[in-house]
Amino acid sequence: MNLEIQSILETSERAVTTLREVLSMPKSDVVRDAAIQRFEYCFELAWKSIRRCAQAEGLKVDSPAGAIRAAFQLGWIDDDATWLQMKDDRNLTSHTYDEQTAEELYMRLPAYLPRLSTLVDRLKQTFHAPAPRRAGFTLIELLVVVGIIGILVGLIVGVSGYANRKSANSKALSEMEQIKTALEEYRLANNRYFPSSVTGTGTNSAYANFTNDLSKFAADLTFIDPWGRNYMYEPQGAFSFRLWSEGPATNTSVDNVDSASGEF
Repeated sequence: MNLEIQSILETSERAVTTLREVLSMPKSDVVRDAAIQRFEYCFELAWKSIRRCAQAEGLKVDSPAGAIRAAFQLGWIDDDATWLQMKDDRNLTSHTYDEQTAEELYMRLPAYLPRLSTLVDRLKQTFHAPAPRRAGFTLIELLVVVGIIGILVGLIVGVSGYANRKSANSKALSEMEQIKTALEEYRLANNRYFPSSVTGTGTNSAYANFTNDLSKFAADLTFIDPWGRNYMYEPQGAFSFRLWSEGPATNTSVDNVDSASGEF
């Protein structure tokens, strides 16, 4: 499984578990509000999980509505109407919030929970599915395999640098996805993303605050990229940001690992 997909699905599964735990608690205003916040987080992770997995299937997804259409098309969800209602409820809590709205949404959460859980299960099954096995190989197939192995051995030295770069890129994307998850948690708690830029090398007060604040929301975060430099963070208003790595070279932006922007 792709490391980025694995990371976001594991995070989604944990988020669904916490929503289930909150919904099992005796109802109170505090429990209701906590459950709604967990639902917001679960829905954000759900549509972004669909977006990443759909990209692996060759589909481009740019919005929650597009993610729902793609998931229905690919058979990852069955009830697109309910998912569209979930999207509307998620948008509603972002812009309008009162006691009646909160009560009505809280009453719908038990119906949303199994759909969120089923989506994670289906995505995990889809991207963990083993290839079908055959009983054995024919002699011709074995000769072909031996020939291919010989060719690959000759190519390994030439492509090792490229493979190492790809591995480092995948690791950086995975680590930034975990930082993005912590940033979403920070936004839910503070009603905005982290406000200060974190750029350059070394440590300063902004970098210290960034790492300390986000570490409160997720354990074992890595803030140093595979090339030994800080991940860069730039807020773009209260509700969007850019998160990136400078890659192996700092004197050019061509090799930046820069696919971790976020917006709300």
